[in-house]
Amino acid sequence: MKNKCVLSMKFCYLRNIAFGLLTLFAISCDKNCNVECFTPPAPLEFMITDKITASDLVYTGVYRADTIEIFYFENSLKKYVDVTVFSDTVEQISIIRSNEIGFISAGGIRDFYLYLDWQDTDTLHLDVVTVNEDCCTYHNYNYFGINGDEIEYDNDDDIYNYRKLTYN
Repeated sequence: MKNKCVLSMKFCYLRNIAFGLLTLFAISCDKNCNVECFTPPAPLEFMITDKITASDLVYTGVYRADTIEIFYFENSLKKYVDVTVFSDTVEQISIIRSNEIGFISAGGIRDFYLYLDWQDTDTLHLDVVTVNEDCCTYHNYNYFGINGDEIEYDNDDDIYNYRKLTYN
């Protein structure tokens, strides 16, 4: 009889270890689920072209690249978004890019302000949503508009084109 109890205890011990390992595995998988499958918001990239001539207003010098800023207000405090302007001499375009604006929008801020040449301010509205699905997290751009108009997205170049009416 003593032998049977010893075998039972070993079986119970192994069963408890197996259950503990299984539980640990399940918990660690659950915690790693969103970490392993996370897609951040894509950088926002857009160009500013003349509504009539279609020429790039930054590349042609109508707006100076070093004066372009994007900012927003949080709790009445003005905060700036990191912006980079790239110029492509072959295509003769300038691309305004921000890596962080999508994260800011996904966090709840939707209205931003585009400052050009220290005087011209346009209102940007960006709606980025966070989607949790099938153990993955990703971000969608639901809407990007400037001054109340939705901005055209070029699927071939993966860039928005803000067609701006200028009075020059």
